[in-house]
Amino acid sequence: MALLKRINNILRFGLGAKALEEKRAQKAAARVASFDSSDLWERRDGFAARRYESYDAYLKHQAFKLGTVGERLEETEAEDFQEFKRRFEGCAPLRSARSVLCLGARLGTEVKALHALGLFAVGIDLNPGERNALVLVGDFHELVFPDGSIDAVYTNALDHVFDLSRVVGEVRRDPAGDLVASTGGNASGDA
Repeated sequence: MALLKRINNILRFGLGAKALEEKRAQKAAARVASFDSSDLWERRDGFAARRYESYDAYLKHQAFKLGTVGERLEETEAEDFQEFKRRFEGCAPLRSARSVLCLGARLGTEVKALHALGLFAVGIDLNPGERNALVLVGDFHELVFPDGSIDAVYTNALDHVFDLSRVVGEVRRDPAGDLVASTGGNASGDA
């Protein structure tokens, strides 16, 4: 199946860096068009949140998404790693942390970047993929880590939460820790 998809992409876009750039641009435009025209999104106060029938529907959708965005994340992993590393190097709360929990970490590129900076870091995601040593299966609405065990929490997935107040409540269980959130224009973000 992957080979057929690759052949289809070559026939559609060609080969080389310019072809890859064109493919990414078309996919990005399609995501924006889908977001702008969809009734799946609730917009208020300058923010947008996807509508779900229930928490279970949310969990199923989020767990399924790696299958739809995984290829794109793999294609951009090297670039995303460098961007995460650059951002993290300039982030004082992360530089002073000993342990960092990454919420919604997908493949764990941000975890790799934190490791490259000498920090202990682990990610959680509803679907981290198979054999992912960097990211544990977990829900950022129900963190399983003991209070006070994490110095900092990083996420670029606040736009993917079902209940923001619940997630913030989970993060606040460690009052000495810092929450570092990337919102908009983030490396490896997905809609």
